[in-house]
Amino acid sequence: LTEKSFSAPSTKVLKFAIEEVSTELMVEAKPKSDMKISFGLEVQLSSGKKVDTIKAEPKGDAYVATIWTKPGQVVEITPKVEGENLMFDPPSQVVKPSFESRCSSEKPVFATKIGRMLKGKIEPPLANVIVRVVEEVRGDGGKEHEIARAVTGEDGHYSIGPVWDEKKYTVIATKEGYNFKTDSNGVFRSVRMGEVKVKVVDTRGSQLAGVMLSLTGENEYRQNNRTGDDGSFHFVGLLPGNYFLRPMLKEYQFKPASQSVKIQEGENPTVQVQGERVAFSALGTVRLLDGMHEKNAVVKAEAMDESQGYEETVSDEEGNFRLRGLRPGVEYRISIKSGEGMRHERCSPSHVVIKME
Repeated sequence: LTEKSFSAPSTKVLKFAIEEVSTELMVEAKPKSDMKISFGLEVQLSSGKKVDTIKAEPKGDAYVATIWTKPGQVVEITPKVEGENLMFDPPSQVVKPSFESRCSSEKPVFATKIGRMLKGKIEPPLANVIVRVVEEVRGDGGKEHEIARAVTGEDGHYSIGPVWDEKKYTVIATKEGYNFKTDSNGVFRSVRMGEVKVKVVDTRGSQLAGVMLSLTGENEYRQNNRTGDDGSFHFVGLLPGNYFLRPMLKEYQFKPASQSVKIQEGENPTVQVQGERVAFSALGTVRLLDGMHEKNAVVKAEAMDESQGYEETVSDEEGNFRLRGLRPGVEYRISIKSGEGMRHERCSPSHVVIKME
């Protein structure tokens, strides 16, 4: 209340403004000498949020604390306890104290229950493993909600909690470069994953970019990636086991054409493959009669000896095309694919004959 003073007698009308009201908080728990319960308060102010903490005192079979706030102030209350495996129900409450609620017998009450500690270890011991506890959120598309997390020490042990005993949780261990398998006792078996570096060169020792590398392995493992400008690619995160590597690039034959790669725990072998060029490309441009570039024109190369093969490609935005895989010593008839259902009825010249040397 705002304090007022006046001299008697007086005809002044006194007006009192309520500046603060109190709300009593209660946790239903039997007092223990070593139990330290406190309430974390998050007060929503017009200028932002204010966070405060007040201690609760034992009172009968409960712990009680009183907060004072401005009327109508929104306060989120979260009980906390040190050194105990207590869980609070509900975990937090939002109240809006007023003079009317101060006169009410209702008060925010939190029930308590002993929670469960999730303990386990990594074998062999491994530090800095992130261990997360998640639960599936119903009605949210099966999304997982993280409850808590911990990081293992040098001994590989972790302890997380407390958590609600009646709920089902999933414990997940992660660390870059490792794979983990767990049993029902919270013990994770760690396996250090390996990687393999593949280097591809031609017969002169120059790096070959754009080579498709297909790596397959156990447990339906499959990855397809191309070599970079340096002619190499790293396959990472590989579990120990046997893998099968096959390089592919049109116009090239590789030695070996395929090979087996054995990955042992933590090993990072390097594999080198050599590619020999056995075919070549023919490049050209397609234009319309007005000189404009023609895109999406189907260009074909037919070997004069039909047994020598057939190649086909499509012109790009600039009308350019590249026919790959043409064999040395073979004559090819290059033309625009035309006819029913095609974009072009005819072209000039109708075809060009070339011989790859």
